Amino acid sequence: MKDDSKKAKKTKTPKEYTEEDLQNDLEKSSDFRKLYDMVFENGNCIFKNEYTRKRFIQSVNWYHQSAKKCKKMFYLLSIIAIVLPTAVTVLSAFTENFWVKLFVSILSALTAICTSLLTLFKVQHKWIQFRTTAETLHTELSLFISCTGDYSYAALKKVFDEECDASNTFDNEMMYDLKEKIFLVRIERVMAEEKDQWINLNKPSNTTSGIESMRTESYQTRSENEENRQS
Repeated sequence: MKDDSKKAKKTKTPKEYTEEDLQNDLEKSSDFRKLYDMVFENGNCIFKNEYTRKRFIQSVNWYHQSAKKCKKMFYLLSIIAIVLPTAVTVLSAFTENFWVKLFVSILSALTAICTSLLTLFKVQHKWIQFRTTAETLHTELSLFISCTGDYSYAALKKVFDEECDASNTFDNEMMYDLKEKIFLVRIERVMAEEKDQWINLNKPSNTTSGIESMRTESYQTRSENEENRQS
């Protein structure tokens, strides 16, 4: 029965994902205790729109968890890359023994692998990037709750006058709807910027591009030489 309930929970569609599920997600980790208190005041969510509520909480949760994974991987690989060379230095004094030589070679290879993995996966950059995005979303939530910045009455009234129909009345309900729409646009913009940074971070380096171009030129030169020989 427990396995069936777990599977059912994992396969929930967005429509089936209720406010109770959101609260449970926030309560799972102590990191989200403050966020939980901010989003759910006296048990009531501050967002009226269901999509905004789910989009914000799930996004913050994803960035926090991704930052944690990258942080753990970065520290693990960095510690290994620091400890193994030290062990190699110590064991080098006993290199007369065959097994010690073999062990030193293995440690040296592992050191090179860990260093290469740090460069390949760029976990430190991703950790900082994901963490920064999560904190930016937290800041946006703080501005939303405190009604400051773009969420102040003056800023909302200005947007209302510029974009909304003059026949509509700028009452509290209209103001809150507009405020929530602006919040959604802002968090989507933050996540779009993070995505652009991620794409730039994972682009092939200039070195790799240079190597590929050298390989292409070498291949073309060989092809031309073979054609000349045949002619």
